Amino acid sequence: MEGIPFSEAAEKYSEDGSAANQGDLGWLNPGDTIPEFEKEMDNLKIDEISQPVKTALGWHLIQVNERREKDLSSESFRQRVKEGLLKQKTEIRFKDWVKTLREGAHVEIWLYED
Repeated sequence: MEGIPFSEAAEKYSEDGSAANQGDLGWLNPGDTIPEFEKEMDNLKIDEISQPVKTALGWHLIQVNERREKDLSSESFRQRVKEGLLKQKTEIRFKDWVKTLREGAHVEIWLYED
């Protein structure tokens, strides 16, 4: 007996952000997921669906649709560097904004004596 397709089940029953994409997490690089999830994912054949997997984040059903044959470690490194630089710029702008707020603030302290 056939059930509903994995993508439909994920869209209907998933309780995380992947539901909006019918369970599709996109391409994952080694280390992108927690170890229990990654171990199960690595042991699956293409289009095979895992048994329920318990992790610290809850229960998961995993299906691998494709595997990359090309080593993308340099592209992955480049993406991490780009994200790191963006984070640094964001932190600098945030600190500048907080400094501007503090410089523009006026605080008066009144001491009342009995």
